[in-house]
Amino acid sequence: MKIAAGIVLMNPQIERLENNISSVINQVDYLCLIDNHSENIAEIKQLFTKFTNIILVEFKENKGIAFALNRIVDFADNNKCEWVLTLDQDSICPNNLIDEYKKYFGYDSDVAMFTPKIVDLNEGNGSAVDCKGDFEYVERCITSAGLLNVKASRTIGNFDEKMFIDYVDFDLCQNLLNHGYKILRVNTAELVHEVGNAQKITLFNHIGKVFKIKKLQKPIYTYNHSPLRTYYYVRNTLYYIAKYKDTINVAAEKRCLIRWLALKILFEKEKKAKIKATVKGIRDSKILIKELQNTLKGAK
Repeated sequence: MKIAAGIVLMNPQIERLENNISSVINQVDYLCLIDNHSENIAEIKQLFTKFTNIILVEFKENKGIAFALNRIVDFADNNKCEWVLTLDQDSICPNNLIDEYKKYFGYDSDVAMFTPKIVDLNEGNGSAVDCKGDFEYVERCITSAGLLNVKASRTIGNFDEKMFIDYVDFDLCQNLLNHGYKILRVNTAELVHEVGNAQKITLFNHIGKVFKIKKLQKPIYTYNHSPLRTYYYVRNTLYYIAKYKDTINVAAEKRCLIRWLALKILFEKEKKAKIKATVKGIRDSKILIKELQNTLKGAK
C-alpha cells in the first residue's frame, strides 16, 4: 500500500516550509508540491533541490486551493497510491502521523478519511478539548494532515473547484458522508495548527459571568481574515448550504455564519471593506447556486 503527500504553496515562509517537508518526507512514498504562483518561487526552487523524491508543479496563476488539491489527488492516483496526505504549507505534521493512521487501516472499510487531533496555537487546545478516547468518528475535518482515500475521492468527484478557497474541506467531508463514507479522527496523532490571526473577545465572557449565562462564558475568538477571505467564506458558506440543504442542519449553519460576521464587523479592523466583501459574497453565491440548480436539472 503506497501513500503520497501533497503540499499546496502560496508565498510560503521558507524555513517553516522546510520543516514541513522534513517532517513528512520520510513518512510517505511520494511528495508533491503544488505552487499557486508564489512570488518567492525562486526560494522555493532552491529549497526543492535539498530534497529527493519530490515533485514541484508550478502554476502561472493562483487557481485556488480546491484545484491544487485535486492535482495532488491526480498525482497520487497516477503513482498508484491508495491514500494521499494533504498538508497546508505552514502546518508541521508529527513524525508519527502515518504510523498512527496505519493502526486503523482495515478497522472500518467505510473510512475514507483520517484526521488528527487539532491543537490550535491561537486557542490553546482548540478542538483537542472535545476529543474522547484514542479515536472517534467525526463529521468534519480540515484538509491539513488529512489522509484521503484516493478511490473514494474519485467516487465523489474530488474537491469542488468552484469554491476556490474556504469551506473546501467541509464540502469534501459532507460529500463523503452523503456517499456513505466515514471520517475517523485519530486522537493519538496531534497536529499543531494556526487558524488566521485569532483575537480573543472578552466582552461576552464578562456578560456571561455577570448574568450566569454558560454559553457566553466559553472562549470566543475572531480570526482577522482579510476582506478577500471574508468574501469567499460568505459566498462559499451560502453555496454549501444550498448544495447540502437536504442533509445538513441549515439553521445551525446560518447561525454560525451570522455569528462569524457579527464578530468580524464588531471587533475587527477594515470593517467597511469586510462589509462590502460580505455583500459581494452574498450576491455571487446566488450565481453559484443558480449554476448548481441548472446542473441538477440537467442530470435528471
